[in-house]
Amino acid sequence: MINKARKYKNWYVPIRGDVLNQVISLDEKTSTPVYRQICASIIEMKKNGILKENDKLPTERSLSEQLGVSRGTVKKAYADLMKDGYIVSKRGNGTYISSKGSHRGIDKDGLKVVDTIEELKKFGYSYDEIKVIFDLFMSRMENGFEMVNIAIVDCNQEALTALKRRFLILKNVNLTTVLLSDVREFKYPVDVFKKFDLIVTTKTHYLELHTILNGIGDKIVKTVLSADKETVINLAGIKDPENTGIITKSVRFAEIIKSNLYSLSIDVPEENFVSSDEQSVDSILEFIEGKKYLVVPPMYSIDFKLSGNSILEFVREDGEPIIFKYNIEDGSMIYVEEKIKEIREKKFLEK
Repeated sequence: MINKARKYKNWYVPIRGDVLNQVISLDEKTSTPVYRQICASIIEMKKNGILKENDKLPTERSLSEQLGVSRGTVKKAYADLMKDGYIVSKRGNGTYISSKGSHRGIDKDGLKVVDTIEELKKFGYSYDEIKVIFDLFMSRMENGFEMVNIAIVDCNQEALTALKRRFLILKNVNLTTVLLSDVREFKYPVDVFKKFDLIVTTKTHYLELHTILNGIGDKIVKTVLSADKETVINLAGIKDPENTGIITKSVRFAEIIKSNLYSLSIDVPEENFVSSDEQSVDSILEFIEGKKYLVVPPMYSIDFKLSGNSILEFVREDGEPIIFKYNIEDGSMIYVEEKIKEIREKKFLEK
């Protein structure tokens, strides 16, 4: 199963027949989406002169395989770079770095903007006046939007927090987390969720939530969450399942960790799983004693009774804590961002 874990690689850029030590380096620890990291790397290489006009880029499939990411991620990066004029697609001949100041890398929507500028020039507007017009328009676009209200629904607090933290990088969004167990108890759930523009959940609960929120199901978006590469590697390094402890806030998140361990053929005894919601501080400290490995969610996702000092004590006793990082996959994040963009455009047109 380790071989199936996502492994980010480096892309060595062939220029003039040489292979340079300039690479696209991806950092999965950052909250910046992978496609944005790819964009930033290519833009930086162009600015530094490493990538020059008419240098050919790898195909979407080739670059996705080289970097160890999905083709959709590379496709999104190329689309953004093309929209901003950094690259150009030549039909049947691949994707190339565009010339600075040329419009060849601009998509159809971008060409409409260029045409608008030319029309304004014909009416006698100077470039400075046109810039003021566009600045006012962009200001209205950016500041005129109402906040996009997003509800995040899942059955455990750890997953809710993981989703919320990832969405915090988005601008002009208002985030509300709701436990699925609470939704089930709402007398009028549709009325509660009508005020939200978007309802994000995981694919596990999509159908149930769709049934509960009958009539506003078009607002629901399903996402996929998974353990990150570092977590999978650390779990695979567990050599003593009998002396491994798992502490979570919710029982459901313990089941998620157990499933990941099982996929790695690591059988941790059932009694080695405890929920901090169901145990006293003394019980948790007693549980930790003698353990070799301790698997816990990130501290930000759990209102732990277990203090940081206790973790340090565990480490001093030669214990190995493993932080189980559970993140939204890039494809899901891209889809959510596209939905938010659609909502913003709709709000703007309705003004």
